[in-house]
Amino acid sequence: MSKNTHVDERIEIQGDNHRLITVGVLIERVRSLTGQRCTPQMINNYEKQGLLQHSAKTKGGFRLFSAKDIQTTICIKAWQSQGLSLNDIKIKLPESPDKLDIYADALNLPDDRRMQILKASSRVFPRKGYEATTIQDIAEEANISPSMIYQYFTDKEELFLAFTERMSFSNILFNIDKSLEIKEYPDLQNVRSTLIELGRQFTSDHASNVDFIRLLYSVAKKYPHIGQDYLRRFVGPMDGLLENYFNHLIKLGIFRPINTKLAVKIYSGIWTSIFGLRDMFYGKGIIYIPEEMEFGEMVDIFLAGMVNRHEKK
Repeated sequence: MSKNTHVDERIEIQGDNHRLITVGVLIERVRSLTGQRCTPQMINNYEKQGLLQHSAKTKGGFRLFSAKDIQTTICIKAWQSQGLSLNDIKIKLPESPDKLDIYADALNLPDDRRMQILKASSRVFPRKGYEATTIQDIAEEANISPSMIYQYFTDKEELFLAFTERMSFSNILFNIDKSLEIKEYPDLQNVRSTLIELGRQFTSDHASNVDFIRLLYSVAKKYPHIGQDYLRRFVGPMDGLLENYFNHLIKLGIFRPINTKLAVKIYSGIWTSIFGLRDMFYGKGIIYIPEEMEFGEMVDIFLAGMVNRHEKK
């Protein structure tokens, strides 16, 4: 796995299945799909009649719509062409929400502008760092004007906080959960293999996102709640999965009775401290991933203090 992989390839910004679009995009899509005339005035009238839900707005006051609004507008215009009045359509519309079977992917919608800005941020902030990054840098990356960014975010700090809040660790946590899938009757070799695989995943995932991890460490001093959020959304859930796994092994008699919360911190510390933070403090980032044999040796050292002496190998 390449250590230069961009952060948004592994730790992804969470998408939105109901992407928000401007009235201009709404009108353009309706025109192109139906060949019929569509104007802002028509959309305003549909809203007033209760045929379209009132749209959301940006901080700058621009109205926003969803792909569902395109579908609804097309239905309205199709029924109008059949001679139905808006009052008739208002009665008919709730009964046929999927009449034309048009979905967001088929509409080829552009990214929500806010999402476009956040995606640009995911590339610029890790590359340049928080202090060196400017709104102009992000605007150039997103191919929009700086004034457009200010329609959505008050300043760089608010944009950075939104960027970190939208980071998703779900894929990594899913892989960890699968690795720790509890087998009814695991043996010690199975436990050893599981912990080796988990250590490999943790180290590899962080190494492939080294710029983002370094960014978190550097900015957490100024914004401690960012570091706390990372712990809450990723480290906390991971520790919870490990603790459940260890408790299960204690019940089976494979692990001796021990403080599982402390055991989790020790196990996680193997990877975060020895192969992560040490190099991070030297300003090198995570530059070293253990060889397969070394993963096994580290897990064996950990297991030496955990395994029940009466466990039969």
